[in-house]
Amino acid sequence: MKIRFVMAIVLALSVAAGAKSIDLRSAEGSGVRVLRNFHGGPDEHGVMRTYTVDLPGFEKMAYYWSLWWPAAGNRVRPFIYEDVDELQEGGMFALLKLDDGDYLAILPVGGNEAYSWFHTDGEKMTLKFGTHGTAAIEGDFPLYAWARAADPYEACYTVWNKALNFEDIDGNSLMRDEKDYPEVFEYLGWCSWEHYKGRISSENMARAMKDIEKSGIGIRYFLIDNGHFDSRTLAPNDKFSDGYKPLTDLCRDDKIKWFGVWFAYMGNKDSMMPPVDIGDIEEHMMATASGRLQPKETIEDATAFFEYLYSYARADDADFVKVDFSTYALPFYAGLMKPQSGSWAPPDNSGAIGNPYAAAVNLFRAFEEVTDREMNGLMNCNWHITANLFNMNKSATGRCSEDYKVGNIERARGHIYHSYSSTPWLGQLAWGDHDMFHSNDKFAGRLMAVSKAASGGPVYLSDEPTAFVREAIEPLIYDDGELLRPLAPAGPLRDDLFYALGDERLYRAVAPLNNRTAAIVVYNLTGGVGDDEESLSTVITPKDYSSASAMLQPYPGPWQVPDEGLLVYDWYSGKARKLKRSYDVSIKGFGDRLLQISPIEKGWSVIGRADKYMSAAAIEVLSVRDDAIRVRMAESGPLLIWSERGKPSGKHINFVDLGGGLYRGEMPRGRRDRTGIITR
Repeated sequence: MKIRFVMAIVLALSVAAGAKSIDLRSAEGSGVRVLRNFHGGPDEHGVMRTYTVDLPGFEKMAYYWSLWWPAAGNRVRPFIYEDVDELQEGGMFALLKLDDGDYLAILPVGGNEAYSWFHTDGEKMTLKFGTHGTAAIEGDFPLYAWARAADPYEACYTVWNKALNFEDIDGNSLMRDEKDYPEVFEYLGWCSWEHYKGRISSENMARAMKDIEKSGIGIRYFLIDNGHFDSRTLAPNDKFSDGYKPLTDLCRDDKIKWFGVWFAYMGNKDSMMPPVDIGDIEEHMMATASGRLQPKETIEDATAFFEYLYSYARADDADFVKVDFSTYALPFYAGLMKPQSGSWAPPDNSGAIGNPYAAAVNLFRAFEEVTDREMNGLMNCNWHITANLFNMNKSATGRCSEDYKVGNIERARGHIYHSYSSTPWLGQLAWGDHDMFHSNDKFAGRLMAVSKAASGGPVYLSDEPTAFVREAIEPLIYDDGELLRPLAPAGPLRDDLFYALGDERLYRAVAPLNNRTAAIVVYNLTGGVGDDEESLSTVITPKDYSSASAMLQPYPGPWQVPDEGLLVYDWYSGKARKLKRSYDVSIKGFGDRLLQISPIEKGWSVIGRADKYMSAAAIEVLSVRDDAIRVRMAESGPLLIWSERGKPSGKHINFVDLGGGLYRGEMPRGRRDRTGIITR
């Protein structure tokens, strides 16, 4: 692996407290820039320092920013720029493709008391450092991390790794591979929101659970979304007069095993509106600018609140939670009013505290600790703010896009693009949650199923339970509902890191699977549906295969193309051939293509389960000889193998010749952990 680390041993450089500029034009290697010996207070906007940033010459910049900053929401996605004059305030990450062919990743950092973000003065990028509050701070403060490399994925991984292992941050947050993935999200689930919205009750949710079981589809967890609690008490409302117990009592180890509940981070989306009836917990609450209540600024106050928030669900044996709107805590602590047309209103000091950022940090740290202690899984939603990201050492999943909307092509385009494009930044910390989907969506049912499969994150349906489309769902799972997951989240191919939604070209994402196999999904995100839609084309090359390792941790560098080459399998056509210089892909109108690229060794290439989207995830190649291979299947089923030197055979397997060296082995289905030898 070639890495440009001329100064990689330099972990931190200092910026004098009075300095007002940062020079990255000659930056090499990676490190963290620190503001040393600072003592001072903020300006009227809660900003302590503003630095101009001198950047090296670049062709394009992927600038990660949200319309709702400083709340950010659930859709921090890249905006593609060729200059800095239009950068919006609140940039959280930037990846630059430099004029010399290198890549530079720059990550504003959040410490214990203050954080940084990007903006522009119209001529240069700026880096602002502050708290959004009024109190002075004193000490040494990390400002940003940088990483420069010839490989963009190396730069993205390294910049986060440097930041999170820096002495003042170490342990506050962890990389994705350092955290435990909840068992519940290894299985297929269902959520009430997109079909039922707030129209849920104990009766119709019980009926939904029973209909799910009748469907015979391996859905293993059930999540009730907003609409189940009283806004004054946070207890189950009149529609759930007996609490959640009538529903949790329906759970069975071999059916729907886990029951989950949606909560708003501060009780409600905009925190709690008085009058409230929450007993002794009220003493742990403070008023926001709008007069609403949210937890006070200490960890002790926040801990008491979250323990109360979960108390009813835990008493009734709920297993996991989905928690929304954690991004609003920071602006509310700052005394900012609810956003209108995307902008937060100026501070109302009646609701402000001295250091809103530090308060938001304490709140999220308490949230992580309580949730980890009380629950067996967490889905973060609307969580993309620095105070959260730099303090998540427990949670391993989080939303990476806006809400899914059934039957809406325009939303589907953005949803798919934003889910993948956020991964080089957000996927370093967590598995991206692509949100729920309808298998019966007439425009995007299968597309959504495939994108969820490639994500590696939680996958959960939202159809009315009598309307599932089995053909879209079953390729996601084994018989017991376990998902076939990639080894790392799918993210954009190298040439697609700087794709902007609306570009008149195909968009491509890649995920690594077992046996050094790559799953590549190609999308036409510009067209509609119909015979008159335009067809767009691209090619897949061996170089694209090398990008499959992009999100593996620790980052191993690009995968090398094996000496005997690669095989490309088109999942939709069911055909395979050698991938030599390129493989042509054309898509007419809104749609996708699913390809799998697998290595050829001694004239063999193992594709995997023919009936699963992530085919190679189902199989492990244990050994390869000229005349035989030994494999282990997680669950037996139709097996695709390419053999360059004749028809394969195996015990209790009937191989059918599909042409071009591709064979399909039929065997008894559903047997777990099967090992066998295939000869020719």
